[in-house]
Amino acid sequence: ITLKDEQDAITDEEIFGTIKHEIGNILRGPDGFFDLLPDFLTENQISLTKPIVNILGAESVGEMIKLSQRNINQVNAILENMKGILSSDQKYFNPDRQELRSYIKKRLNNEIKNGEAECYVGVHGEFSKTKNIFAEIDTIQFEYIIRNIATNAIRHGKNEDKLKLIVNIKSLEDLIEIHFLNDGLPFPADFGKEEFIGFGKKHGGSKGSGLGGYLISRIVNNHHGTLDILPGGISVKIPEADKTISVQTNVDILITIPKKQ
Repeated sequence: ITLKDEQDAITDEEIFGTIKHEIGNILRGPDGFFDLLPDFLTENQISLTKPIVNILGAESVGEMIKLSQRNINQVNAILENMKGILSSDQKYFNPDRQELRSYIKKRLNNEIKNGEAECYVGVHGEFSKTKNIFAEIDTIQFEYIIRNIATNAIRHGKNEDKLKLIVNIKSLEDLIEIHFLNDGLPFPADFGKEEFIGFGKKHGGSKGSGLGGYLISRIVNNHHGTLDILPGGISVKIPEADKTISVQTNVDILITIPKKQ
């Protein structure tokens, strides 16, 4: 966001505020509709526990209503924080202490719909035992990172099998490494960090704008961290019921942040 010096000129900040206001007006309609929908369904003998689609593990009608309401809240939260993400203005940056494993797992569960992927969040490669690593993060800004990486992996990286999304958190002396891995289609051989974070850059037949990676990079910078695209090929062992499966990952996006801001 840049502020123009010309007297009486409309600033980018004012334009952004107008867009935010108009989108907010539009969202009031569906927001009110979802508030009324449970009573309507109950009156018409439609159970809120009925699965929305005939797929094992699919969300119920009631869960999808709640998810839609959360999505509306997420849009409002993104609009509220976009100015801070883009301007790096400290007054928009509000980090607090978070236990990363449970925070990331909850955010991933909010993004995965109708069994699109299986998610695993571990600490130092352990996925069955509970270990806690804490860091200071702006939760709303960081939520965008998780949402963007997860949704793009599902939309663009999914192969014939159900995608496995894996997050492995590592605690170093003063830093925390967060590896976002999946076993979907790998990035092209000539696709690296600069292509990932380059705003407006497209790669091959990609339909994306490049905005997602660009904003992730800005959020990481706001957290005084680093972002890297590492070579895929890491094998991760995941405990599942009474057995352990080995997942051959093809994508590894590494975000490193300090423990304290």
